[in-house]
Amino acid sequence: FDQQTVILRRDHSGHHTAQIGLDCHQTKFGSAIGACGILHAAPWIVRVLFMVDTLGRGASKLQQFLHDAGYAAEVQELPQSTRTAKEAAAAVGCELGQIAKSLALRDVNSGVWVLAIVAGDQQADIAKLDADTGLTLALADPKTIKRQLGFPIGGVPPVGHAQKLTTLLDRSLQRFDRVWAAAGSPNAVVGLAVSELEAMTTGRWLDLTS
Repeated sequence: FDQQTVILRRDHSGHHTAQIGLDCHQTKFGSAIGACGILHAAPWIVRVLFMVDTLGRGASKLQQFLHDAGYAAEVQELPQSTRTAKEAAAAVGCELGQIAKSLALRDVNSGVWVLAIVAGDQQADIAKLDADTGLTLALADPKTIKRQLGFPIGGVPPVGHAQKLTTLLDRSLQRFDRVWAAAGSPNAVVGLAVSELEAMTTGRWLDLTS
């Protein structure tokens, strides 16, 4: 080899993981380059880039999931809250309807999880969701969501959950080419093409709102 690139990425526990042979232009996933040095080792040059993760735990977990799944979308943590659809739209500077809010619901009988992804300017109709799924659904409480899905309320993303769930997509999101979704924490968002949202969630498009 003439040249090889080694990427060292430090997680929140302080451990480093190496990724070898990557183009540095393809390794931007919400991290910042903290230091760069060149190690000379015959017969090739090894370039070492120390990439220090600047995202919080939940946002970093989602970013790694997206990266591993082959998506180029970058999670952004903002100084202001994005917990509600209105807050997220104001922070991002987009229309309220472009916020793809994730509603985590459970069947009261079986405990099966359903994620309804609805436009920020719409309200989910639980009766429609029950009819579409054949379940009796109710919104899960914040502690259960955090414990079983792995993300806090206000930061539940469309993918990357700790539990398997069925995803339903509100057709009103199809008005837009691009939407913004929660990304692992109440002040993190990720911008996605609607086609990406559909592909990564394998969700079904339905009329979910009143």
